[in-house]
Amino acid sequence: VPLVEAMSFGLPVIAYDTTAIGQTCGSGAKLFAEKSDFVPWVDYLKGLFDSSDIYREASRKSSHRAKDFGWNNLERIFEGLLDDLCKDFAFFSQAHRH
Repeated sequence: VPLVEAMSFGLPVIAYDTTAIGQTCGSGAKLFAEKSDFVPWVDYLKGLFDSSDIYREASRKSSHRAKDFGWNNLERIFEGLLDDLCKDFAFFSQAHRH
């Protein structure tokens, strides 16, 4: 949730690509694979601080990705999941009655 919250404010997000972070952030964040290699982190941070173009682009990507987690989109996704679940439940209930 903190990553999505940061993205919703248009903040550039930098994270390790572990667990569900990569899936959550998608292209809305700069993801790094190696925790032991700090050079790419430093280089990217330096770019954010030194270039308003790089910062604006990272901010735009964050804001865009955060929209995927907006209420309208989540409502549509959950409705689809619940519909599928109800159909599956009805199918299995019918199959087990006989």
